[in-house]
Amino acid sequence: MKRLLIFLFLLQCATPVLACQYTVRDVGFVELEPRRYTLYVLPDESTKSLWNGFQDSQADSFFAETNVRMETLASPDWRDHADLKPLADRMGELPKSVLVSE
Repeated sequence: MKRLLIFLFLLQCATPVLACQYTVRDVGFVELEPRRYTLYVLPDESTKSLWNGFQDSQADSFFAETNVRMETLASPDWRDHADLKPLADRMGELPKSVLVSE
């Protein structure tokens, strides 16, 4: 009798679970194909050496586990860059940084 009551109780508890239309997962958000991003740093002449030093020494470790890579562009070169050409007229004064998705 006791086993029958336990079985009926478990059967009654399982009914709402089977009727649930949503699946609960242990992963909150999964992006199967993550987008890559490029952080373009456009320094002016006074901060150019500082950014180049940061990129060489710390940027690789700073962005190691992310989908972001950093690229420093020199002042005259960035206006002809394929990713930044549409923004060239709206950029204004340097220094700037622009995050572009690929």
